Amino acid sequence: MRLPQFIDYQQAVQFPDKLFVDPALRRGRVKLDQLGGPTAATGGFAITFDVTVDRTRFAVRCFRRLGDHLERRYSEIAEFIRVNRAGMDFLVDVEYQHEGIRVDAGVYPIVRMSWVDGTRLDSWVDDHLAEPDALDDVRAQLARAVRSMSTAGVAHGDLQHGNVMVDSGGRVRLVDYDGMYLPALGGLGVQEVGHRHYQHPERGGSFDASLDRFSAAVIDLSLDALRLDPGLWSEFNNSDNLIFVAEDFASPEKSALFTELLGRAPLAERARRLRDACGAEFAAVPSILAGDRVAGGPWRSRAARVRAPEQAVVAATEREALLGHLGDEVTVVGRVVGVKQLITRFGKPMTFVDFGDYRRGDFGVVAFEHVSAQLKTAFGADLGRLKGSWVSVTGMVTPYKPDKHGTRVTPQIQLKQLRALRSLDEDRAADLLAPKVEPSVHDEPTLGRPQREDRPRPRTDPPADGLYRWSAPPEQPSGGPVPPEQLSDDIDEGVSRLYSTPGFVWSPATPAPPRSARETPRPAAAQPAPPRQPSPYRLSNPPRPASNPSRSGPANQQPPQHFPPRPPQSQPPRPQSQPPPPRQASPPPFVPRPAYRRPVRLSWWQRLRRRMGI
Repeated sequence: MRLPQFIDYQQAVQFPDKLFVDPALRRGRVKLDQLGGPTAATGGFAITFDVTVDRTRFAVRCFRRLGDHLERRYSEIAEFIRVNRAGMDFLVDVEYQHEGIRVDAGVYPIVRMSWVDGTRLDSWVDDHLAEPDALDDVRAQLARAVRSMSTAGVAHGDLQHGNVMVDSGGRVRLVDYDGMYLPALGGLGVQEVGHRHYQHPERGGSFDASLDRFSAAVIDLSLDALRLDPGLWSEFNNSDNLIFVAEDFASPEKSALFTELLGRAPLAERARRLRDACGAEFAAVPSILAGDRVAGGPWRSRAARVRAPEQAVVAATEREALLGHLGDEVTVVGRVVGVKQLITRFGKPMTFVDFGDYRRGDFGVVAFEHVSAQLKTAFGADLGRLKGSWVSVTGMVTPYKPDKHGTRVTPQIQLKQLRALRSLDEDRAADLLAPKVEPSVHDEPTLGRPQREDRPRPRTDPPADGLYRWSAPPEQPSGGPVPPEQLSDDIDEGVSRLYSTPGFVWSPATPAPPRSARETPRPAAAQPAPPRQPSPYRLSNPPRPASNPSRSGPANQQPPQHFPPRPPQSQPPRPQSQPPPPRQASPPPFVPRPAYRRPVRLSWWQRLRRRMGI
């Protein structure tokens, strides 16, 4: 099934009464941003829109990619949440609708969930770094949620900052159940491998109740470390993680973060267990994290590679490439060419960061309200330090039409957090935009794993039958190295034995006859070649006319004629073409006079909006 694109869903949800199939959603209205477009969030397989029906808010997830057995998965998940709602209030009611929304001529599935009015975990942490008790409370809630699911034999499958919501009261809720494991779904296999900055390097196709152990340990250790040292946030957060990244798990012995945490007494034991779990097979992770076993194997494959980043890195000047990523979360790198600050019709500040001419469809960044105020604090009241600088911005690419009646679409990113925009130097920007090389294999032994003997060992077993018979080499005395002259004699004797018998068959029991002297035989004298007879089939070339008469004879000497001259052929007379008849002059085409149209007079409000550039 070919699914609609992001811009198709974005246009369809603006007409809920006509394009939603669910009777409840047909009475709803979608939330719009300050530019008049539907607010959307991307993640996993779908795009999520905020739809309000009466006084109830729903999260409507429209799929961009369909997994295997999606209807059966969500049917089982919805039933599990309904039965266990009392003991697992951190889960949200969910409903799968096979025929949910009409786009163009097709009807496509959606998932309707209760809206969680909260903040993503990473944004919540950024706002509460100075509140250690709040960080510790959220950490404890997540630990209880993981224990409850593990006791019931289920797992979320993708624990990460984007799927953990914290509401205004500090209560934790989990969303996005695309990769959830239930015992009833065990035979369907995995369809979501989780966020790379929270998963074990060798999770792969594992699909059981232990999926959340590693990611839960990563979140727990990260929150506790930030509670003790909030400065780790500015040093290790990259707007797509908490503090750990996938490279820390692939090479923990080279990780600066692991080195930092192992040096802190309250965190050292848990950091050591997580480090040891990174080097073990995925099946051994729960035992190592629980401290039930000493990390000594089995070790994970040394050929394990770092998972490639899910986010693409695109240059701000590549408009077509950005339009191909509509609805995707990407990182855009470019140089700022202009900044504009405005006030919306609601009296809120708004900032446009241009990387080209937006009227021609070049990429831009827009920030509203508190993020716009944070930009002034970071780059000056007039944003002078931002103009002409290289930056990277991470977010979801959305379409914007500068002219509502036109067809040109401008790709843009709405800046929702100031830390999603980072200042760069020109060299760092070039590194980000350079073609990525496939991650290399980790060949060095790590984490105290037993080292293998890489030196080749001599063979002691006879090879298969071939051109020669093999015997084990004699043991060398340990008294010292073999003298060069003895080594040379042994080589010469072995070569002479090898080539002394037909068929290149040599046996130590039949030694070759000794040679009194090794002399190189002289080559036989070369015999003179017989004279070459002229070939009877060679044609003789006729003599060329000489340019010098004194050396070649008379100047008028002609070469002999081998073929009779060709008689001249008479050509038939060509018929004379008749001149074309004169063209008749055609009357000029009739051009009707355009109808008179009275110019449209703008109101004072429209003239004011044009003058302000809104």
